[in-house]
Amino acid sequence: MKTKINRPRAVEFFARVPGLKTPVLGAYDTWLRFAYRRFWHWNNTHARRAYAQSKPQLDAVQQRVLEGLRESGIAHIAFQELFGDAGYWNHLDGLVHDWLNSSEVREQERRYKEGGYKDAHFKEYLVRWYGRETDGKVIPWDSPWLQLTLHPKVLDIANAYFEMFTRMYHVDVWNTIALKHDGPLIGAQKWHRDPADIKLLKCFLYFTDVDEGSGAMQYVPYSRPGEKYGYLWPQDAPFDGARPPDKEFAQCVPPCDWLTAAYPKGTLVFADTAAFHRGGRADTHNRVLATWAYSSQACRWPRAFRVDPATTPRDMSTAAKWALSML
Repeated sequence: MKTKINRPRAVEFFARVPGLKTPVLGAYDTWLRFAYRRFWHWNNTHARRAYAQSKPQLDAVQQRVLEGLRESGIAHIAFQELFGDAGYWNHLDGLVHDWLNSSEVREQERRYKEGGYKDAHFKEYLVRWYGRETDGKVIPWDSPWLQLTLHPKVLDIANAYFEMFTRMYHVDVWNTIALKHDGPLIGAQKWHRDPADIKLLKCFLYFTDVDEGSGAMQYVPYSRPGEKYGYLWPQDAPFDGARPPDKEFAQCVPPCDWLTAAYPKGTLVFADTAAFHRGGRADTHNRVLATWAYSSQACRWPRAFRVDPATTPRDMSTAAKWALSML
């Protein structure tokens, strides 16, 4: 989803003058980024103040995850170490097992493998629990995946990372179909920065062992704004991501500085995806994970789902109300 930027008439006029296009558009881009960051900080003031008045106390495990995030932009932890509840993991794992063996999932896998991949151009290699991101689906309050995103064990980490009450805008379970073929890399398989906000946090809970053969995500630590690689191909101001050319990217960011998020089943990965990352191609075995994302309250990216206010309890936590924009 690309945001069209309507530039002022004066900018468009001077940009048409021979020799002035590059400096004029460059100056306007710099001003626009500055103005958007001012807007971002101003529009998040209430969320920061409310959070400061009721900061949660993180336990030692949560604190370790937070420190890893703050240091490099990515961190991981075993689900059971964070939650300390084997029964909770077994429940979620059982739900995913039943979903994977459903006729609907098997049929989508068959269609993709038997030729659907030839027409793929974005994320057709994914089978999704809730369907396409643009469907505006209604998720019931008691959805186990919605409840996972609002659980204090993860939501408190997200809020502490942002230092404000965050907005939750995406949740789903993905089954990445494994298929070896010679087609080009598509969609999120290419290096990119996510759009939506200047600071983001995505979570990935693995329900299979994930390695390069199943399309493990690759990530560039220290590529957020202001860091070692933060100046390269910044997000298009104010709402779009960035997609650098593959060859130029490899020249500027050596593979020794790439991190491959290959971890065993039961791992929970936290990553700020305003930094560079890409999803690998699954060619030997499927990658199955739950994924959800948090942004600041200033984010204008549309939420990928709706929750019926009539079904939500009044006694939900303040953090959950902020996350679902129900204050």
